[in-house]
Amino acid sequence: MNSINHSALAQSRIVGQYRNSPKFMAWVSKVCEAFDDIEAALTVIAQLDDIEARVSGVYLVNGVNLDVVGARIGQPRRIPGAVPRQLFGWDDDDSALAFGEEDDERAGGVWWTEGETLNADAVLDDVSYRIAIRGRKLLNTLTIVNANDVYEFLAFVIPDYTHLGWVPFQVFDLGGMSFEVEIRRATSLLEQVLLTQADLMPRPVGVGKPIVTCWTYGVPTFGFDDDDLAEGFGEETDPDAGGVFAEEIAL
Repeated sequence: MNSINHSALAQSRIVGQYRNSPKFMAWVSKVCEAFDDIEAALTVIAQLDDIEARVSGVYLVNGVNLDVVGARIGQPRRIPGAVPRQLFGWDDDDSALAFGEEDDERAGGVWWTEGETLNADAVLDDVSYRIAIRGRKLLNTLTIVNANDVYEFLAFVIPDYTHLGWVPFQVFDLGGMSFEVEIRRATSLLEQVLLTQADLMPRPVGVGKPIVTCWTYGVPTFGFDDDDLAEGFGEETDPDAGGVFAEEIAL
């Protein structure tokens, strides 16, 4: 957007006999500073509607301004019941927390009471919320969804590794207004929230919710000879030899 030099424009329109008055010309210049300020403010306001706008490589729209954009298009920052609550538990439960500390009430996990929900709301940070807004903008433009639309949405949520020669997801059209999304690696908690809890995934004709599965891999994974990253069979006398089988799980 090109800005206007309001002072120069105004002075160019003043008839000749008045240009010889330094006080008048200074007054015109001072008045035009207000128009410069108004134009600068309007430029910023216009940019605040664009979540991709950057200044010196830094996103211009952050924090409460992202909330305003999200509210207008129907995407809240808080996703109800999207993540497991951090509760007190035992050592063999990786998701559990230990006892608290007398001088730090934030330490440790809380006790679960019968009847309470096991899930808590997820509040997205700015990076995650920007991804959710992108997905919602795409969803708002779709009517009859096809596999390519689902693939485009996944490109917002799942990193694209095509520069390494592969992509970490596939979309299968199962017919009957249904799709299956196969993530070919383990997913992060954020990815699971955006894929299954935030109601962002495009639905065929607005009806069929895609089935989402992911593969969990041990390290290393069993595979075939033509896969350089795979391991072969194990050995009866050495439980650490060979690879483990990957498992497909539904999100």
